[in-house]
Formats: sequence, structure tokens, C-alpha cells
Amino acid sequence: CGSRVIGSVLSGTGDGETSPFRADSGNVLYVRLVFGASIFGGVADGAAGFDIRLPPGYFGIAAEPAEPDLIALEGKSPQGRGAIGLDEAVDGYWRFAGQVCTYTLRHFGVLYAGSAVFVKLTVNNPAVVLQRTDRQNEWTAQARGAVAPGVTRVVADKLGIASAFQDMTPELRRNVPVLGRLTGTTLAPSLFGLGEDRVWLSVFFTTERGSPGPGPIIELRIPTGFGFQPVCRVEPLPLH
Repeated sequence: CGSRVIGSVLSGTGDGETSPFRADSGNVLYVRLVFGASIFGGVADGAAGFDIRLPPGYFGIAAEPAEPDLIALEGKSPQGRGAIGLDEAVDGYWRFAGQVCTYTLRHFGVLYAGSAVFVKLTVNNPAVVLQRTDRQNEWTAQARGAVAPGVTRVVADKLGIASAFQDMTPELRRNVPVLGRLTGTTLAPSLFGLGEDRVWLSVFFTTERGSPGPGPIIELRIPTGFGFQPVCRVEPLPLH
């Protein structure tokens, strides 16, 4: 069984990444898998399936079919959003052991070569920061099977190639970063009067870990009643 499962995870689309910080629980991520060969469930449960192995520190806790209204799939027809595990008693079922998420086909179940599926995966994040470029931040997928269509004799499990997830598009990435937290966050307005305009806010914070390059983004959300008019103007703080 030398087949590959090509995997990617949605990132930066607004789909999932609900709890992206280190040590967060219940983080929802959407995984896309494309199968390089058909996987046949045979005449008995447990004869075939695949594994998703998460980076160190992750714990898989749940999996289910992805919703049809993902932002990343808007306007796409067909969506390429195959679903698995719709009925555990007939289709297949998920099991979780630490960083390994295993899907097992029921008897006579099949995943056809070339089919693409989306999985809504719920995980607990590592306790440490993982940048996208970190070598440990590697997701892999691997098929396994003991029978082939039309063959009833079960042989020893044969494993496909453990394939690292790949960057397929700007949204389908090989991994997602695990973010650190800002500490010492404070802000000080230049004017405190009610209804004042043209107020400067001096914002202070400490990052948990540096980020090389132009990638980092700082987002400042303000309460109702405040506003950036006509646009938000940003300047470095003066040196003291």
C-alpha cells in the first residue's frame, strides 16, 4: 500500500482557528484530505482507514464532517467537500490517542482514489508556542489497509506513506501556528475629556516570542462609542 494521503489545514480564512493560543482547549481546525488510492473496508470492521498525526503537544478530542458554509468554499461549485463519518454505525468512526487521530472504515466502506474530504477537527493546543516555520510543526496523514475490493482474505495491515501536509493555496496550508500571548498590555490616551476628538492612544505590550519578517499583525478593537475617524493613523511611539 504505497498510496499517499495529501493533507492541508485551512488557515487565515475565518474558518476555525477558534482558540489559536498556546494551551487553549477546544480549538477547531478544518483539515482537507485527498486520497491517492482507494481504501476498502473489507468484510469486517477495522480492516482499513487512515491516521492524522498532529505536531507534538496537540491532543485530538473530536472530529466530524465540515459544515457546507465554510468561508473558504463560498462560490465554489462543486465544493470538493466530501464528508465521512456521517453515521458511525455504517460509515466509519474516529478514535483519538494523544496526537494521533484515527479514522476506521466499517465493513464494505470505501474511500475512493482522488476523493477530497473536509474534516472539522477539535484539538487541545500545545502548551508552547509553535511558529509555522518550526520543524516540529508538522502534520502528517497515512492510509492503512488489509484488503482490496473484491478480495475477502484479510492480510497483515499495509501502511501507506506517511505524508507531511502541504501548502496547496494561500488558505490551505501545511500547518497552523500556535500563538503566544501578549503581556503587560496597557494604553494611555493623550486626552481624557468627554467627546474629545483627535485623541492619540499610546499602546504598550510585550510579546512572548519574536516573529521574523513582515508577517505579524496587531489588531486593536475598541468599545462601542469610540471610532477611528476618518481612518486609523499609526505612528511609532516617541523615544524617551
